[in-house]
Amino acid sequence: MNHIKKALITMLLLITPLMLQAKEFLNTFMHINLGVMYNLAFMGDLRDEEDKYSIVDNGKTFKPTYFDSAFGITVDLVPFKPIILGYEAHAIKIGVRGGFRMHYLQQTITVVNGNDETEYGGDLMTYKTWCVGPVIYYAPSISPMGIGGNYSAKGGFTFFMLYGRLLDGKLTAFPAQRSNDVVVGDYETKITGSKFDIGFGAEISVCSINLGLNLFYSLINLTMDKVIYPALGRNTNLHGINIEVYMGIPLENKLY
Repeated sequence: MNHIKKALITMLLLITPLMLQAKEFLNTFMHINLGVMYNLAFMGDLRDEEDKYSIVDNGKTFKPTYFDSAFGITVDLVPFKPIILGYEAHAIKIGVRGGFRMHYLQQTITVVNGNDETEYGGDLMTYKTWCVGPVIYYAPSISPMGIGGNYSAKGGFTFFMLYGRLLDGKLTAFPAQRSNDVVVGDYETKITGSKFDIGFGAEISVCSINLGLNLFYSLINLTMDKVIYPALGRNTNLHGINIEVYMGIPLENKLY
């Protein structure tokens, strides 16, 4: 878990100097968000292959569980004026989102025997991703800012669709089996591929920062340098529903 601690410390060091900025959702040209993501439903053929292994103890069968998390930063560029809708009741802004995440997928089998618990497992995959795509900001409630024709909002929703690539990917298959001293064949390979995200989020200003929550679907097309799972060959896919909590810094637009 050392990589998780290092990621959290890095995020804290990055966010501290940015927290001096003002709060705002709509009248901005850039948003910088630092987030923690968790995959609510890790699915795909690769999981099906890993799920074939289980541990039987005292007549009970214990199957693998998975913890799929990521830490990352996204930057939204929204330099254009908002489009005011509904007799100045609400507004939208259109921009571009770019992001970078560090992903950690772990497998664990927990064997319970009375009050004793024994865990088998470890890292299944580690990789980084970058992504880019359109983002739409929607503010359901806005208020005028002085006489300059500007509008402000303290919260709203985002809608996004992103495409990107995997970097520095590594697959170490069968971690629970290897932890249980089961002899396996070749289990380690580099991985590459592409990633597609589509989803929405909600954000609100709190003190000097913005807090937000994203919910999105991800699809990863994965290519392995070597055949680790004979039934899959070198190509497979992963998909899931992800939830992300983030802390954001909006940079206000002073030009209009």
